[in-house]
Amino acid sequence: MKTAESSIARYRVWAHIATWALLYLFWVTVLQNRSITFSRTLTVQFCYLAFIAGNYYFDLYYTIPRFLYRRRYVLFGLSVIGGILVASFLRALLAMYMTTHVFQPGAGRRSSGPSCSTRC
Repeated sequence: MKTAESSIARYRVWAHIATWALLYLFWVTVLQNRSITFSRTLTVQFCYLAFIAGNYYFDLYYTIPRFLYRRRYVLFGLSVIGGILVASFLRALLAMYMTTHVFQPGAGRRSSGPSCSTRC
């Protein structure tokens, strides 16, 4: 037998998923950088979304109950700023990795050796 709490919890999860999906579609379609390929835009925007969502849930489930509700405003502010700084640093590391290893021209392609014109 389903309880009202489980129905509300399931609705809440789907509401969060739908909200993040709509936000992702908005970013991809409206804020697309026309100078790069669409697949790169999808990847970059998804990475940004992951870090923004991480910050959101960190604040929602950790910093707000632990600091804001207990009126520890300075610790709350420092925690929010610290979370943003950590996420920004990790996002920059990911961006550097993706730029050099994923989006580098020819990345992932193996050379089949010298062409026939140099061997023959």
